[in-house]
Amino acid sequence: MKVELIPLELLLPHEEIIPSKVIQLEKMTIRWNAYVLPLVVDKITGTILDGHHRYNVAKKLDLQCLPCVLVDYLSDDSIELDIWPKSGRKSLAVVIKDLVNHSN
Repeated sequence: MKVELIPLELLLPHEEIIPSKVIQLEKMTIRWNAYVLPLVVDKITGTILDGHHRYNVAKKLDLQCLPCVLVDYLSDDSIELDIWPKSGRKSLAVVIKDLVNHSN
């Protein structure tokens, strides 16, 4: 698994976050002076698949880039993600397909 530094402006968040979790994670990130877990990002659209709280910590800290693992969500059947309960979305694949269609 290759970890790459990706500029924040290329990342597309789509989930709500829990503000208290962002505050807690920000404190831990400062204490560790590092990110210990990369974000998982769709390489076609830049959609954040895992790591919305870490993304928001990076914005608060004015970071330019984040460590990310890039995957092809729509083509790689080994990738499985769950949608937040009560998010109003049936599938993350639908969200990503909509993003791909809008970019064409």
